[in-house]
Amino acid sequence: MVPVDPHPASAHLAAASAAGIAADLAAGRATSVLITRTLLERIAAIDGPGETHLRAVLALAPDAIA
Repeated sequence: MVPVDPHPASAHLAAASAAGIAADLAAGRATSVLITRTLLERIAAIDGPGETHLRAVLALAPDAIA
């Protein structure tokens, strides 16, 4: 059985390398705000209530997007 990604919209970021993300930023295919929002959504989907509820991230910066 193949596991289902709890937040498919961010699966590409979960699998991306730092170099790949940097290249996307440099080419204008992504912004730091978009990446941060997407990863915050991923954390909420994985760590939040429900089946996965891992609580792997104990704290988030309240001003991550300022």
